[in-house]
Amino acid sequence: MFSKTFTSMNMVFFLMMMMTVMSMFFMRKQLLLLLITLELMNLMVFMMLLLKMVSQIQPISIAFYMLIMSACEASMALSLMISLTRIKGSDMLSLISKFQF
Repeated sequence: MFSKTFTSMNMVFFLMMMMTVMSMFFMRKQLLLLLITLELMNLMVFMMLLLKMVSQIQPISIAFYMLIMSACEASMALSLMISLTRIKGSDMLSLISKFQF
């Protein structure tokens, strides 16, 4: 019974991950939406890791390290987006060229 539930949860996480990848492909013009989908992918990986560790009765400290790194990544991405918006005036990725900085 537990293995069937675990397999169905893996399938749910896989489908959610594929939906975030598809949304990343369709919403690639704005930086904020791209960062939100990346954070959703980080959350999915964290939930999969946490579920696997709890089911195998392992210490979950690695999952919390990953959560901390995800929070640091989110804060750095947000600060970069804010500075880019102040410089360029918009978060549209079409306005950004690597040669204009």
